[in-house]
Amino acid sequence: MDFVPCGDLHRIAKSRKNREDEARFYVAETILALNAIHMENYIYRDLKPENLLLDLDGHIRLTDLGLSKQVSSLTDLNFSQCGTAQIMAPEILRGKGYDFMVDYYNLGTLAYELFAGKAPVLTSTDRMFIEGEDPEFGKMSDDLKDFIRSLLEIKPKERLGAERGLKEIISHPWLTGIDFNKLNQKKLSPPFGYDPNAIKYSQEAFAGVNIEILSAQHKSEDNYLPGFSFYGFGSSLVLLDEELIDPQSEMTIKSEKIDVNEREEVKLETYPDGDATTGEAESQKSLDKKPTKGFKLFQNFLRRWKATKKK
Repeated sequence: MDFVPCGDLHRIAKSRKNREDEARFYVAETILALNAIHMENYIYRDLKPENLLLDLDGHIRLTDLGLSKQVSSLTDLNFSQCGTAQIMAPEILRGKGYDFMVDYYNLGTLAYELFAGKAPVLTSTDRMFIEGEDPEFGKMSDDLKDFIRSLLEIKPKERLGAERGLKEIISHPWLTGIDFNKLNQKKLSPPFGYDPNAIKYSQEAFAGVNIEILSAQHKSEDNYLPGFSFYGFGSSLVLLDEELIDPQSEMTIKSEKIDVNEREEVKLETYPDGDATTGEAESQKSLDKKPTKGFKLFQNFLRRWKATKKK
């Protein structure tokens, strides 16, 4: 990946008020990124401003593919509960299977956050969008309101894009002013530009620890953790304060929150053998399995890490 030194869209949304045309530009570029991923039969599953970095020209780079998954068909059912808790699509939480439409739902949460500077307020159970609890929604144009409502539809089959995919989404009135052919060729100017000379290296940004020694201290005899999409801990990691899967399953995880900065992120997959793609029968078969050795190692490592943090 190229060096992308200009921060992410989350930082911009927090530091200043984006105009609608600025938010529209970044949403449009994100649609092109999703199109590229979906054409390769990947679903992304964690679309948010933090994962959209800006290059020196001001164009976005979609990063952090740790929760992405390649599928044989975009309509295959997947059952892993993963993503960012605050903006997780409702069908992921239902546990009855979901497909690529979860990315369209998060396109709606992205559009909202780029304009409002914060994630939309959603009900905890069915993930319905609560319009009345945020005055920022009233400041949006009617087209943007409709765009967000249509993407945050809790029923995937009624969501914007359900019939014709991204072609349907870019035909929405809020996006009709964007020439996607020129945008794809980077012939449209981004809202912000950056001076390369303003980017400075800071020695203090790096810990004075030998990375090889640090790695050896945490090395286990089995470095592979089945069912998990990461191999370490970040300060934004959080485990949900609720059971993630069937309470009768031995794979149920229940944990307190770990250190979290601004957003609750669930970077784990609850099924040890990956997503079931052939229906609920395969999902149940996966649930019936006992915890693997790698999973137990992860639990022990988590306990040691939390004990270290308390010291």
